[in-house]
This record gives sequence, structure tokens and C-alpha cells, in this order.
Amino acid sequence: MAYITTSVEYGIHCLLWLVDNDRPLSSRDLAELQGVSPSFVAKIFPRLEKAGIVTATGGVRGGYRLARPAYEISFLEIVHAVMLQAERAMRDELAAQTLGAVADRFSGKAPETFFRDVGTWMDQRLAGRTVRSAKPPKEPRSGQ
Repeated sequence: MAYITTSVEYGIHCLLWLVDNDRPLSSRDLAELQGVSPSFVAKIFPRLEKAGIVTATGGVRGGYRLARPAYEISFLEIVHAVMLQAERAMRDELAAQTLGAVADRFSGKAPETFFRDVGTWMDQRLAGRTVRSAKPPKEPRSGQ
């Protein structure tokens, strides 16, 4: 439904550092390793943990580890874990919008001459169809 987000991309990068790594790494460690905001990465990992992709250990030497072998974790799981909240927000926003509300916003921004010109164009198209429909129907082709 959507392109891969920055959150998904960095989530994957972080997870790659956890493959074959016995040491737990904090979200701060993983963020600094990649040169991104620690708060940005810190928002990703609870979703990965909830999805069963990583496990967390607390304490000074705590951090994240893969919850299961890397060969058992699909990219689809990672994408859904990270994007689920964003997708839900997008769906909620799309459900809240109506065609009429968007048309109202559009009509408030377009110049008045635009709608007059489009109306004229539609009238001409409709008049052209009326003339064409007055023509006699074509003879059916043989074999039909």
C-alpha cells in the first residue's frame, strides 16, 4: 500500500547489526552507530519488540537482541511491525476525509475563471455527444 518509510529503513539497518551479535545493543547505541537521532530509533524498537522480532533486557548493560534466528524473520514482519502505527493513522485519516470536503477545499483555492472554463468545456462536450447520438446507428457487421 505504501512505500518503505524511513522508520522501516532504519529499523532494518538496526536489526542487521543485531544479526550474529551476542551483545545486547541499546536503541541509543544503534542510533549513534548510524548517525541518526536516538529518539527516532527509540520509537521503532518497542514496535519490533511487540511484534516478537526483538527482545529487550533492562539495566546498564541491557538492550535489544533478536528474538529468534535471523533466517526466521521475514522482511514482511519487519515492515508490518514498524509501519502498523503509521498505516493505522493513514487509514483513520483517509476514513475521516470525504470527497465533498476535498472538493470544497479545492473550490476555495481554484480561481473562479477555472470553474467557468471547465463548465464551458463540459457543455461543449455534451453538445458534441448529442449531435453524434442523432446519427443513425451503424449496421451490424456480418456474422454478428
